[in-house]
Amino acid sequence: MSYLTIAARVAYCAASVTILATSAAAASPATTGCFYARWDGKHLSVVAMGTNPTTGWKNELVPDPTATPPNSFRLVHTKPTGNSLPKVTTYVACIEVPAATQPDKVVVVDSDGSHEVALVEPSQNRQSIPCDLRTILYASKTLKLMSLDPNPLDENSKDGFHGWKVLGTKVITDEKAMQNVADAFEAAVTGYREGVAFCFFPRHAIRAEHDGLIADFVICFECCRVKAYVADCKQRSFLISSAAEEMFNRILKDSAIPLPHD
Repeated sequence: MSYLTIAARVAYCAASVTILATSAAAASPATTGCFYARWDGKHLSVVAMGTNPTTGWKNELVPDPTATPPNSFRLVHTKPTGNSLPKVTTYVACIEVPAATQPDKVVVVDSDGSHEVALVEPSQNRQSIPCDLRTILYASKTLKLMSLDPNPLDENSKDGFHGWKVLGTKVITDEKAMQNVADAFEAAVTGYREGVAFCFFPRHAIRAEHDGLIADFVICFECCRVKAYVADCKQRSFLISSAAEEMFNRILKDSAIPLPHD
């Protein structure tokens, strides 16, 4: 399979991060692959993704009240206290704090030093899949492509997929087919140049899983919007063009999975 290696994905994610070296940085067996920061007009969300050398680690992003500028955070890695397996595991740590004004910059400090994180703005024309979600998407051993009913379920319903009824699921295990779906999805996101509606009537979804982490993408091509979920992080959204809609519909139809307009 021609998926990017973990090292290449880490390099891809870290491309938007400016590393400011500090002599006080101490080496740590926990590594950080990428950072993501977004301001939505009311809140600042920060995400870090990396690996731990064994199972059982705790990874947290916490505010750094003594730091300048104020929008600074520390990525804290706590070693396991009990038995752990010698297996490299992937982690995602996230935090959301109130932010009435747009930060000038966002800084995350970890054992490798101080990292200035590029801020993703809602008005930014060029869209991309957040680096942690993208890593899981491309590292997944299977992809689940779903057909959704665009009418939301009752808010108290425990069924469905993030509030939407699943009409059918295509489980994709062929490496080339997974590559094609992931590439088409990413191309539709990076190729977004259209307007956006404030509705949300999703008809498609993707689930990817890597190293115990699940990334869910609820997709509304009609409204050019994706809502994404991973770990305990707050739901994130980004924009998408309709470029992948026909391909997704064809895959579902070929598997005799009904589309909502059928």
